[in-house]
Amino acid sequence: YNTWKIDWKNAQLLNMTKEEHLRKKEAIDKYIYPKAPCGKPWSGGLPNVFIEANYWNKELYFKQK
Repeated sequence: YNTWKIDWKNAQLLNMTKEEHLRKKEAIDKYIYPKAPCGKPWSGGLPNVFIEANYWNKELYFKQK
């Protein structure tokens, strides 16, 4: 994705509490770790950079115009 095209002037960060971040990580783990009978994750082969970015303790939001 071309990050130069992101409307950064309308971006806002939400800082999570430790409890919120823990719940977010638990939800992500429930999505990415379960395996199908063939042994591969149900979620598919997600790139590590994608998974790591989603473990971030912040959420990025954009104001709607």
